[in-house]
Amino acid sequence: MILGLYAVLLLSVCRLLFGTWMPPSAEKGLWLYAAFAHLLLGTLLLSPYFTKPADAISDAVIAAIVLPEFSAAVQALKEVWIWRAFVFLFIYYLTVIAAGFLTMVLRGNRHQRAKQFAESSYVLSTHLGEGPLIFSLLFFFALLAFHRESTREIVSLTVVWALIVPLRLFENLLSTKA
Repeated sequence: MILGLYAVLLLSVCRLLFGTWMPPSAEKGLWLYAAFAHLLLGTLLLSPYFTKPADAISDAVIAAIVLPEFSAAVQALKEVWIWRAFVFLFIYYLTVIAAGFLTMVLRGNRHQRAKQFAESSYVLSTHLGEGPLIFSLLFFFALLAFHRESTREIVSLTVVWALIVPLRLFENLLSTKA
């Protein structure tokens, strides 16, 4: 039920901003895909209460697979700072994937050094790999790269993010106390 309400909200914002229920291009739709990924993967289905290394890996893999699809569009913008943000974001996702993978590989190791490394990797993957963070970074990258010329789009989409992400976190907090 709640997913349906969020979907209606997101699609209505798309309709309001672009005049269609679906974005007019992939670049203009990256925010919508990131928002749906956050809702489906980051909070509602896979990791609603806490992030496990496997959840961090799955979220980061999805984001890391999607991001290169926009490399030509990012390069076409001819903005060095956007390209650097793109590369940083991709490296960030790869770091989360590597930390989660190392955590799982080293989990049962008996050597003290390996255990310490596994614990450090666990902290990295579970904190840096939280679904809301993974997909919020993708969402804001999309805003800065593909919507920066429209104040209306930036403001509207930022408000959507401000409604969805903190509201989902608050819902999760309430459901754990109930």
